[in-house]
Amino acid sequence: MRVDVSGTGNVYAASGLRWGGSVRAAYPSFREKFPSITVNFTAEPIGDTYQKILVLMNSQVDLFNIIYTDFGQWPQMHSIGALTPLQPFADQYPEWCADYLSDVPEAGTKLYRFPAEPSGGLYGLCPDGNAMLAAYRKDAFDKAGIAFPTMWEGWIEAGKEFNNPAREVSAYVGALAQVFWFGFEFWGADVSFGGE
Repeated sequence: MRVDVSGTGNVYAASGLRWGGSVRAAYPSFREKFPSITVNFTAEPIGDTYQKILVLMNSQVDLFNIIYTDFGQWPQMHSIGALTPLQPFADQYPEWCADYLSDVPEAGTKLYRFPAEPSGGLYGLCPDGNAMLAAYRKDAFDKAGIAFPTMWEGWIEAGKEFNNPAREVSAYVGALAQVFWFGFEFWGADVSFGGE
């Protein structure tokens, strides 16, 4: 990557640790590599963010040049011409692009492409897979003689070992979060194994 670039980036994201907080936390490391780039952050409550992003994009204002949001809004933003194609930039750095694509499952990266398929043009980057921490019942794992899993594959295998339909016992691997966030966490696991 080039380290001789300079300028200012204006980032818009939802407030909180998951969104604006994670971007701010990464900023000192970013500044070490790119000391001539300044980033201004604007964060608002998640309940306001999605609607404001769509209004900003439809208004074609240039207040922000980086928006940190979910892929679910991309089709609408793409339909009004509000997204910048990133493929030309990715093509300039083939080693970086290959590294990125090796880390993110194809089912995840295609959501940031148009058309939404592996060969579509790149318009965004998948920021994470929603696997930020794991909580488990150590006593249950110890009793069953199952080692703590460190990868998705291990959680799936542990779930199979715990699962016992004859006793109507099912293993559950998930975020233990409420409503819509469960879907986000499940999506991260699902696409890791090629799900849609």
